[in-house]
Amino acid sequence: MVESGAHILLTSGTTGASKKVLIGRDYLSTHLSRRAETYGFDERSIVNIFGYAMRTGGGYKVPCCVWSLGGAVIMHQAEDFHRSLEIGGITHARANPAILAAILGAPENALRRHETMRLTIGGAQLSGAMAEKARRLLTPHLFTTIGSTEIGTWAITRIESAEDLRSHRIAPDSEVEIVDEADDPVSSGRMGLVRVRCAGMATAYLDDPDATREFFRHGFFYSGDLGSMTRDGRLVLHGRATNVLNAFGDKIAAEPIEMALQERLAAKGVCVFSVPTEGDGETLHVVIETREPIAKADLAASIRAEIPRFPDARVHFLASLPRAMTGKIDRLALRRLLLGDECAA
Repeated sequence: MVESGAHILLTSGTTGASKKVLIGRDYLSTHLSRRAETYGFDERSIVNIFGYAMRTGGGYKVPCCVWSLGGAVIMHQAEDFHRSLEIGGITHARANPAILAAILGAPENALRRHETMRLTIGGAQLSGAMAEKARRLLTPHLFTTIGSTEIGTWAITRIESAEDLRSHRIAPDSEVEIVDEADDPVSSGRMGLVRVRCAGMATAYLDDPDATREFFRHGFFYSGDLGSMTRDGRLVLHGRATNVLNAFGDKIAAEPIEMALQERLAAKGVCVFSVPTEGDGETLHVVIETREPIAKADLAASIRAEIPRFPDARVHFLASLPRAMTGKIDRLALRRLLLGDECAA
């Protein structure tokens, strides 16, 4: 029986199709307390969430937490997100890379710098160029987070160097392990499946026993990420467990390649995926989000440098990549757009 006042949150789709998480009073109380401690919210906080919709984690969980403490939340209802930074006294701001790109796309003389504001970016990986520009124009206090509906925030990292963009600091109240396909922990430096647990986490999906068995095992939530741990206990992500390139039997995580190509080509976004061919190989697809032409020689050299295991690639140019509400590339929608439903699985 569902308790009075409980409600349902839909996951963002990072583990596949959106699933339902039942939020009861105990879960919500624990979650709000954890979030306040992680982000440093209190009754004096003025938190800018820019254009996050209430259906998203940033638009729902952050306001609930801040309001429960007596703080204030800024919600900007127009596309010129940078205008909301003109408000004085902002202590915290929360954005995803897509929102941050829109802010940094405004004229530099229109951007207000806040010397004490904590700007946290979540939902997708942050590029080095964007991080450097945000620290220069908006605030010196830049953080990235990793989280999920099932767990909440389980990693938060202050960005002070390039290494801070490559590896993440686990939140003090969370436990993260890297395991192999038999669910046995692997040694530091080895890549495997990421699993997480913390007090008060969700332990099941509502009305979905198959997905519950797949993603909740041995007291952990399996996030769907590939990762490794450094010797000093920081997490390095290597892409999605289901987003790998098959180079003649060798599995290669796609997301690090995408970020490298994005930096080399100065593109707004890049998505790389492979599709099985009639033989034993796979066809590589490189999708580039850009409105500016890229020289063929530069494009070919960049692909050869970052993806040498594939002899050729099919390159697609799009003015805009399909994205989920969090700002992450919607890989399934992109495959359907380019290849049709028969190649989407």
